[in-house]
Amino acid sequence: MALAAKALFPLLLLAGLLAVFLRFGPVGVFRAAFPPIEELTFERIAFPQPGLIRVHMVNGGPEPVTVAQVMLDDAYW
Repeated sequence: MALAAKALFPLLLLAGLLAVFLRFGPVGVFRAAFPPIEELTFERIAFPQPGLIRVHMVNGGPEPVTVAQVMLDDAYW
């Protein structure tokens, strides 16, 4: 009897893991642990007049991105 229980436990564990995999998908269990994808691409940088920098960027990620801080020549803006 003990041998049958030892042999049945891995099969039940595998069935449980398979059920979780089918229910939530391959990354559904880990979705909350991943950081958001942020992919900014600088398309063009222009200096239209002294003291002014104009930057055109494209957000290639799936979520909105806010640029909160910029570092230029060791100074934060």
